[in-house]
Amino acid sequence: YYYFGDWSKGLCEGEGILNIDGTCYDGQFKNNKKNGMGKEEYPDGSKYDGNFVDNEKEGEGIYTFSDNSYYKGNFKNSKFDGKGHYSWADGREYVGEFKSGAMHGQGKHTWSDGSSYEGTYTNNKKNGLGEFTWPNGNKFFGNFVNNQPNGEATLEEVSTNTKYIIMFRHGKIISSRIVGKGDGNENVLGSKDIDFPKEDV
Repeated sequence: YYYFGDWSKGLCEGEGILNIDGTCYDGQFKNNKKNGMGKEEYPDGSKYDGNFVDNEKEGEGIYTFSDNSYYKGNFKNSKFDGKGHYSWADGREYVGEFKSGAMHGQGKHTWSDGSSYEGTYTNNKKNGLGEFTWPNGNKFFGNFVNNQPNGEATLEEVSTNTKYIIMFRHGKIISSRIVGKGDGNENVLGSKDIDFPKEDV
């Protein structure tokens, strides 16, 4: 443990450097706590550059992980909270709303192959209405419950210029028809699975 910097009445106050067990903070202090803008580096190689309030990451900042993934945006109580941009080392990106460290609210998630999902998240999972687009241009629009499509949805196949109306129950297709054809009781897609790529923070 060491501190090098400004003091006032025996307390850390002003600019200083604090090192505790390999975690090094370089920035502003007030009332013996990290308050204001600062940079903090951690033993695992990750680092944070942004605002602090009473030792917590609070407000705007950027957190970079040891694998060069990063989050840039708003923090609350040292967690991703509010609007932000998360970029993974594997090429995925999410731009949207966060709560308590998780994707939560409206956002857009893109994958390195060009796939994208734009819609609502709850605690890192697709929940509510959203649109998924594959690299080949096919589009899926519908309601999700815990990452699984549920209820009525539409699927557009670009190569065949065909639009399907599909009924899901807990991620499983129970009926499907081509728009403008059939009475809704058939299942032209059968038990075909519609795969969506992984997403996590």
